[in-house]
Amino acid sequence: MIGSYRSFIKKLFNILIHFLQNKKIIIFGTGSLSEKLSLNCNFAEIAYYIDNNKKKWGTHFMGVEVKDPRNLLTENKEDIVIIVASQYFKDISLQLNTFGFVENIHYIDGSILGDIDFNLI
Repeated sequence: MIGSYRSFIKKLFNILIHFLQNKKIIIFGTGSLSEKLSLNCNFAEIAYYIDNNKKKWGTHFMGVEVKDPRNLLTENKEDIVIIVASQYFKDISLQLNTFGFVENIHYIDGSILGDIDFNLI
């Protein structure tokens, strides 16, 4: 059973790597899930974090700058992947959709990655 789980995780990892290849990675959220993803996904460099809390803009989280969500409007949609690392995925998804982003093309729900330690693969 463990072997098939490990095989599944490796396949998931390969899909993720392909999805992220040559993309700027942006994490939406600066909470515990963001921290967990940042530590577990050390195979990818995070360009910056996004947060709706104005007090966090211009500060640093995990050593990387936190920016205003409107900053996403300056990005080329085809060059980025947004990982939503928040319990408010539905609300953030609506926000990203109003910016012209499409789920599973430009952004993904980071909660599906939260429990996987990619460092063990």
